Amino acid sequence: MPFQNRFITINGRRVGFIHGESVLNAAKRNRILIPTLCHDPSLSVSGHCKVCFVEINGRLKPACTTRVEHGMVVETDSEKAKEARKKRVATVLKSHKGNCATCPQYEFCGLLELARSVGIETPVFSSEERPREEVIDQKLKINLDRCIRCGKCVKVCTEIRKVGAI
Repeated sequence: MPFQNRFITINGRRVGFIHGESVLNAAKRNRILIPTLCHDPSLSVSGHCKVCFVEINGRLKPACTTRVEHGMVVETDSEKAKEARKKRVATVLKSHKGNCATCPQYEFCGLLELARSVGIETPVFSSEERPREEVIDQKLKINLDRCIRCGKCVKVCTEIRKVGAI
């Protein structure tokens, strides 16, 4: 039995956990939303974006790389955690260039959705500067100015496609 005598508290709610799982997975399993940027269940965990900050026993920690421990107290919506996530997303937004109106992904933009979820007014980028594109191995185009540096493309290339081109 995976939950036998193993409990943590998330947002005041006592929940069971599976040994070795991350705080993010325990929260997800209990239908508690923690915003993420670089996390993808089909890829290994990198934890480099730090958008999934939560407060654990009074300290900020990324939920994706922190393993649950019996008795842990996790606050996903504390002011400290919400402010840390908002700052991380704001940092990503500052390096983003391009014009939302001309972006083919605008209607399905995960970055705009993430910004809204952390309390940032919906940013609309209207830079007249054309985003730079880089071609790798004559097959892959990367738009460096729209890149949010989540690392997913590198992980997909390495872990799923087994190519290692990026």
